[in-house]
Amino acid sequence: MKNEKALGSVAISEVNTALEPMWRSVIPLFTGREATGRPVAFGSAVLVEFGGQRFLVTNRHVVDEYLTSTIFAWSGAGFVAITGDFFCTPETDSDVAVLRLAGDLNDQLADQVFLSEADILPADEYDGVNHLTLVGYPASRSKEIRQARTVRTQCYSIGVRVLSLAGNTLRGSFLRTRQRDGQSGLKVTAPEPDGMSGGGMFASKVSAANPDGNHSTKLAGISMERPKEEIEVIGTKIAIVLAIIRDSYGTPIPEALAPARVTAVLNPE
Repeated sequence: MKNEKALGSVAISEVNTALEPMWRSVIPLFTGREATGRPVAFGSAVLVEFGGQRFLVTNRHVVDEYLTSTIFAWSGAGFVAITGDFFCTPETDSDVAVLRLAGDLNDQLADQVFLSEADILPADEYDGVNHLTLVGYPASRSKEIRQARTVRTQCYSIGVRVLSLAGNTLRGSFLRTRQRDGQSGLKVTAPEPDGMSGGGMFASKVSAANPDGNHSTKLAGISMERPKEEIEVIGTKIAIVLAIIRDSYGTPIPEALAPARVTAVLNPE
């Protein structure tokens, strides 16, 4: 996994350490190429679990591909076809889609890592968050190895400074050529984040006065598409996702994570 460093001279090795157990909850998504049927990486998803039920979370625009082609997840052992009905926010709202896993799909993804209540940033704890880490699978780093009948994927984490946490949206600064490797400290160019859409955005509170302290890193949102001309990344706060799970599937969600005031207008896909 690639780790990028942000916040200037502030060391974030502790952030990366805290993130390590959780990034495995982010999986790559593929679709079949129309002409050949071969899989093409095009998005990411986050796996969460509440009330004994498991869910796959990604972007609405990723699910739009589902309307004309089958979406596959790569489980590490093989391709798993994503089946079932997504609940999505409309195009004019947050770019989120949620699917409850059931039947064979739930069984096929049973060995994956699922985030739970302890891994989620509560709605009233965004104050002081100054660092976001995007975790996902750049399409340029994922491809099928036909001879070995497997897929080579690389999960990347990209650290960004927080620009805004207002409303239901997360915004962070992003310049591909101004990233630093989290282990060597060398300047690197991050991959284009295409394919990281639908992945996780993890929040940390990093202090320059205590750069090597113990940092709590929690899932704060789901990353969205970034226009190529933009120098920022955008995500939807996780409370919107949890409101969908609560209101659409009747799954109990702690008030601290999804306050009653948070609702999402839904369109089933």
